[in-house]
Amino acid sequence: VNVTEYDAAASVIQECGQSKDLEGAIAEFEQHPLVRGHMGEKLLKKIVQACISCGNWNMAKKQILKAQQHGVRLTRVYAADMIKSLLAANDHSSAELLLHDAVELGLRIPQACYHGVLQVHALAGDRDAAWRLVADMRSAALLPNQVSCSILLKMVSSPAHAVDLSKIIDLAESMRLPADDVLLCSITEACLRVGRLDLLSHATALGLSKIGGSGGPTLSAPLYGAMIKGFGRAGEVDRVWALWHEMQSKDVEPTEITLGCMVESLVANSEADAAWKLVQDIWQDQGQRHLVNTVIYSTLMKGFTAQPDKVEAMYLEMRERRIECNTITYNTILNHFAQNRIMHRLPQILEDMRASTPPVEPDIVTYSTIIKGFCASGNLDQALELQKEMLADGKFMPDEMMYN
Repeated sequence: VNVTEYDAAASVIQECGQSKDLEGAIAEFEQHPLVRGHMGEKLLKKIVQACISCGNWNMAKKQILKAQQHGVRLTRVYAADMIKSLLAANDHSSAELLLHDAVELGLRIPQACYHGVLQVHALAGDRDAAWRLVADMRSAALLPNQVSCSILLKMVSSPAHAVDLSKIIDLAESMRLPADDVLLCSITEACLRVGRLDLLSHATALGLSKIGGSGGPTLSAPLYGAMIKGFGRAGEVDRVWALWHEMQSKDVEPTEITLGCMVESLVANSEADAAWKLVQDIWQDQGQRHLVNTVIYSTLMKGFTAQPDKVEAMYLEMRERRIECNTITYNTILNHFAQNRIMHRLPQILEDMRASTPPVEPDIVTYSTIIKGFCASGNLDQALELQKEMLADGKFMPDEMMYN
C-alpha cells in the first residue's frame, strides 16, 4: 500500500465532502481498492463523513456495507466519536439514522451514544422519536437502564403525558439492576406532575420491592417526603401516615423538608391537631429538635384559621423555644388575628417584629393585612393612620388590594 497515495486520497475526499461535492468524493474513493488495516479504515471514515456532510445517509450506509465485504469495518470508538460529532453539529437526524441502522451495519455503539440522542429528543418533546430510539436500543441488545428512564422522564410535565409515564415505569421494572433512589424520586415527582396517584402507587411498590429489601439501599428521606406530599395532595392520609411510620421503622432520619411535607399534608387534610402533636413529639427528641423551624410553624398556623388562641399559643411556644420568626410567620399570625378581629394583639406583634434580633421588617403584605383587619373591625381612622405611616416610611406604596 502506498501510504502517501492513500493519505492524499483521504485529503481529497475530505475536501470534496466539505464543498458538498459528493460525486467527486465517491469518484476519488473508488479509485483506490479498500485494504484491511489503518489505511482502509481511514478512507472508509472519510467517505462516510463526506456522505453525511452532503446529507446522503443511504450512500454512507452503502459504502459501509460494501467495505465490510472487503473486511474493512468502522471501529466502535470511531462510531461513538461520529455520533458525538453529529450531535455537536446539531445533525440529529444523521445521528438517529446511524443508531437505527447500527445492528444491520454490524456496529457496536456504546449506550451512552443512544442516551445523547435520546436527550435531544426528550428536551425537544419529540416523544415518537424518543420511543423509536428506545426500540433501536433494544434491537442493539442494550436494555434501557436508569439513565434511559431519567432522560425519558424529562418528557413528562403534564397530565397529557401519563401514557409516557406508565411506559417509563414499565421500563424501570424491566431493568436488570434495581431502580436507584434518584430514579424513584424522579418517578414520584413525575406522578405528581401528571396527577396520577395510581401510577405513584405503582412506583411505590416498585421501590419497596427492589429498594426496601435487605439486599438494596434504603429509601432516602427526600423520596419519602415526595411520596408523603403526593398522597397528601390526593387526600390519602392513611398512606401518608403509613409512609411516615415505615420511614421511622427503617431508621431513616427525616430532614426539615421531610417533616415539612408531613406537616403540610396533615394540615391540608384537616389534621392540624395531629400535625401539632407530631411537631411536639419531634421537639421532645433532642436528636431531631433541629428539624422544627419557623417554616413548620407557619404551616401549622394555617390549619387553625378559626382558632386564634391556638395560633397565639404556637407563637408563644416559638418564642419560648427561641425559634426565630420571619416575615412570613409574622404575617401569618397577623392575618389570623385580623380575620378574627382580635386587633388589640396587633401592636404587640409589630413591636415583637421590631425587637427581634435581627429586626424583622414589615413588608407590603404586613401593612395590607393590618389595614384589612382595621377596616373589617370598623376602625377606618386607624387604617388610614397606618397607611400614612407606611407612606412616610417611603419603602412601600399602596397597591390595588390595599385601596380596595
